[in-house]
Amino acid sequence: MNFIYKRIFRFLSVFLVLISLASCGWFFGSNNDSEMDLRIEVNVLDATDGSAIAGANIEAIMIVADGAPDVAMELQSLSHQPVGLMEDGQFEKLAPLVSSSSGSMGMFLHMQGASEEMQQIVKGHTLLQLLASKEGYFASAAIVQLEEQETPNLITANIYLTPNVSSELSADFPVALKTATLAVTNGITNSQLSLTTDVVATSTTRGAILDYATVNLNIPSGTTLLDKDGQAITPIGALTVKIMLFSADPTGVSDISNNPLLAFPGGLSIEGFEGTPPDGLTNNSQFEFISAGLVAIEISDSEGNQVRGFQGMGNVSLTFEVPDSTVNPLTGNPIELSDVSIPMWSFSETTGNWSYEGAASIDAENTNTFTVTKNITHLSYFNLDWFQSQRCKLEVDVVDSNGDANNQQLQVYFSRASGGWAKQKSGWGDPLDKLEIYNVPSFGGTFNLLDNWGDDLLASVEIEGDPDSLYTVAQGETGVSLPNFCGDVADQETYKIRAILNAPNPTLIDVNPDLGLACEIDNSITGTIQDGWYSIRAGKSYIGWGEVTSPLAISGLIDGKTYSIYYYAQSDRASTDFTASSTLSVINLESLSLCPKITQSITTQRVCRDENEAIIKQGGGFSARYGIRDTGYRQSFWGETDVDGNGTITEMVDTVSYEGYAYLHNSDPHYFIYDRFDATSNNPVFVNLTMAADSEFCTSEDPISLTESTLTASKNPAAATTDITLTLQEKSANGDDRLTDTTSEWGLVITSPDNPDVTIQYTDPDENDGRHLATVTSNYVGDVTFQATIGSPAENVGDELTVTFTQAPAPENTSITMVESSPRANGVRFPLTIQAKDINGTNLTTSMGVLRLTATNSALLSTAASGGTPATTITAVDNNNGTYTAYVSNSTAEQINISGVVDPDGENIAVAQALSVTFITPTLVLASTTAELSDVTSNELAAGSVATLTVSLFDQDGVALSGSTEEVKAVLTKTGVQELSTDGMSDSALTADYTLINNNNGTYTLAIKSDTGGDIGFTSITVDSNNVPSSPDDFRFIIASDVTNTTFTANSNQTVTTVIKPTLTLALKDANNALVGYSSATDLAVVFSNKDTPGGIEDTWNSESILDNSDGSYSFRVSCARGDNATGQGPVTITFNYTVDGSSESKNVTTVYCDGG
Repeated sequence: MNFIYKRIFRFLSVFLVLISLASCGWFFGSNNDSEMDLRIEVNVLDATDGSAIAGANIEAIMIVADGAPDVAMELQSLSHQPVGLMEDGQFEKLAPLVSSSSGSMGMFLHMQGASEEMQQIVKGHTLLQLLASKEGYFASAAIVQLEEQETPNLITANIYLTPNVSSELSADFPVALKTATLAVTNGITNSQLSLTTDVVATSTTRGAILDYATVNLNIPSGTTLLDKDGQAITPIGALTVKIMLFSADPTGVSDISNNPLLAFPGGLSIEGFEGTPPDGLTNNSQFEFISAGLVAIEISDSEGNQVRGFQGMGNVSLTFEVPDSTVNPLTGNPIELSDVSIPMWSFSETTGNWSYEGAASIDAENTNTFTVTKNITHLSYFNLDWFQSQRCKLEVDVVDSNGDANNQQLQVYFSRASGGWAKQKSGWGDPLDKLEIYNVPSFGGTFNLLDNWGDDLLASVEIEGDPDSLYTVAQGETGVSLPNFCGDVADQETYKIRAILNAPNPTLIDVNPDLGLACEIDNSITGTIQDGWYSIRAGKSYIGWGEVTSPLAISGLIDGKTYSIYYYAQSDRASTDFTASSTLSVINLESLSLCPKITQSITTQRVCRDENEAIIKQGGGFSARYGIRDTGYRQSFWGETDVDGNGTITEMVDTVSYEGYAYLHNSDPHYFIYDRFDATSNNPVFVNLTMAADSEFCTSEDPISLTESTLTASKNPAAATTDITLTLQEKSANGDDRLTDTTSEWGLVITSPDNPDVTIQYTDPDENDGRHLATVTSNYVGDVTFQATIGSPAENVGDELTVTFTQAPAPENTSITMVESSPRANGVRFPLTIQAKDINGTNLTTSMGVLRLTATNSALLSTAASGGTPATTITAVDNNNGTYTAYVSNSTAEQINISGVVDPDGENIAVAQALSVTFITPTLVLASTTAELSDVTSNELAAGSVATLTVSLFDQDGVALSGSTEEVKAVLTKTGVQELSTDGMSDSALTADYTLINNNNGTYTLAIKSDTGGDIGFTSITVDSNNVPSSPDDFRFIIASDVTNTTFTANSNQTVTTVIKPTLTLALKDANNALVGYSSATDLAVVFSNKDTPGGIEDTWNSESILDNSDGSYSFRVSCARGDNATGQGPVTITFNYTVDGSSESKNVTTVYCDGG
């Protein structure tokens, strides 16, 4: 079929009606011979594992050969809603198709007014290119020939997308991915990028198929990266470079599960191409690619904006390392240097066409590979391909292992023996035992038949007319190896074979289940499906479809096999898997159709945008069509807003997320896909439809709106006697500024008060820019209301504008004052107050403009009491109430002046009443110095607390000596205190010389802390070694004693006499078993009891004076005289009574004996 093809149309059909969760639908047969409905089912699958890809965007491009009849064709949704119409060679395109949750998308191609013979001619002359893309995958495509029908009036196509993220790739899928970040400035690369895919170990399945293949992308420094419009790209975020090499399987070790050639964009059957053709081909040639390697390249920013091309002094190049196992089909031998080159081709992801790029040179022979290089100027898929044109039609007579005609659907798989080409088709329908496969290339290789679940079924193949020929599946292999898929027949002739399966026909059953339905988000809401449509699928193949009945009548299923059922009715979708069984009575589905719905508003309007995508013009409401789907691809619906752009959506389910689009229905449509939104009653949908910059809407101006136009003042409030500008801005009804004048006739009318002293001068320049200007000067103080008018006769335009004219500021009357009459030259900042005045000397209550202050000599000005950097000239802080604030400081005793300049309207007007200030040198007066102790009550505070000693210095006027640099010290005494902490320092000396902290405000402080009890005294406090007049009273750190830890002990257990006098000690201790550190006990008394009475005469015991050790301990000595001078006997009890912390306590000692005389 060597026709000259031309592209007739491209369509973007409405995706929402094609969502069909399972791409299911009812096949509508035509009513007469002049109509035909050709159903097209597309599966979008992950190339690495065959899983379904939901949400892939699909674009269809139809190519019709010259000489085809001019037949009206309509693209329809599965519910037969028109989504595209082609008449007289013109097609109106709408919006993209999107794959459903099952990865499928279905549509009808409807022909009207064509005889059956004409329909067959049209189908034989027509190709359908299907382009698929989704974020996270490299885009790909499939080409569908309308005459290749597996079942009457049904065509299926698989599009395989390969993930461009390493984590999503299957371990066995033979691709190599490499990613890098590319830095650019103004779209130009900052440095060279050389990115090479890794060599994969041949010990792995993936590496064995790749067979040492790699690819390198080299982009020189200084290369300009171009966007889709040919302009230097301005990336949002970083640019990411991804290259993926697809193996050509040169050793033929892959199978249907991991053959990378099945992911080849558009397939390997070519029906015409672009570019200068190589020798032996024309642009309309039909042939098969034989690949030596394929690379996908993507460079995009964080928002998905892609680089499409390059410019620059250096060459952007691709370097393939092609396995030396690759066979050159032109020679039949492995590749070698003498082959010189391999043709290279590129694939357009926007047109679906291949283009010839020229020959890629074979530059070097390496270990295991040959180096093949080609410079490139754009980005896409690039493929090293030889080509072959000879094809045939293959007819396959299929019988089971018993010789009976096959009774089940089959998948067909071809793979060239030396790699470089493969093809897979699924879902062959009636007749099941007679397969007709078009455009099979004249290659030798593997041929296999599989069931819908991927199980190998082929046992052997016989060639028709040659009963002695028998090709069987080798042990451990899948499929048979045929010397040539076309035998020896001529190009486009028919070759017939007989395929014998390895098993008998399976048992087929009929099932008659009802369909049950439940709300997906609330299973308590249930129902029975009474209407709608369904389809049945096994693996990637369609088994059947029909209109819902109760029960369903489904025939021809294989007993025990798993199938999928897909249901849809208008906008609702549902699907589930089931196992075929004669006892199957109900299939339960979950859907959104039964769930509670909400009402939500939608508004559409047209907009124009600038080069930065900012809206520069927006129109009022405008009727537009819209489509909406839930983000799970289960529900879809469409509608149209009214002439004002308003509509109501009633199908949405509360809390479910949706996304959609809206479009204008005219000869020059423009689309805007809006972001995801949630279905809630308080979340209206608002859609901006972006129009082309050169469209009539964007290039023409809307008429003036008298209500939307505005009158504004350059200053409001404004000072009386000064000039202000009033501007009338013409606006359209949608609030956009008009860019041209409606008329030059306009005016201002004062509506209030009557006859104020106001002058209006019209100063509108002849710029025709939609603005009208007037200069207004008022000698009147108060509110003046203006109304703008336009045209003749004059009409009011815009709202009235009230301008408040205030008293005019008089900088010459403004004063600068300072409260401090004798500021010290110590660097301290003193506040200034500036009061603005009017011409009558009255205080202003509004700002008079920018006030700049300047100080002379060494003085510095600041805007705050602290912080910032002081300067000789500053801008005072405007309090917007007629006053200004600033601060002045000086470290030199001298007289300085502070002057001001006001700049209300660009003029510098001096503040006449400048301020003269004399800074004086402060002198320390030692006699005025004070030393005070804080946080101490009645000369006591609890141990662990902090007592603060503050020494305050004053000058000759009794003013705190701020900024002083004197050294202040304190000498302390410590009694009973174990360790003293001062401002983070500690020392254990009995006395210490401490330096106080200078607070730079005339005060010095020392923080004193002890965790133990004891007394603190002040020996001296000095300022620069001079004693201050007085010191604070001594004070005590007090600590509570713990009677359980207090001890009463004797220093000896020897017997006592009047000469031998042991010492007894009472030690008051705290909870930590430490001496309390100070004298805290009172009412001290010693009592002797249990005295011995030898011979009836009691011993005589005496205690000496009790000694206070000032650390919480008390000691005394005792003596004893025997009553009868006999030998000493038994211990006496000595009791020490005392009062501490208000409590009477006592301690005993019974270890002392009397032996004295």
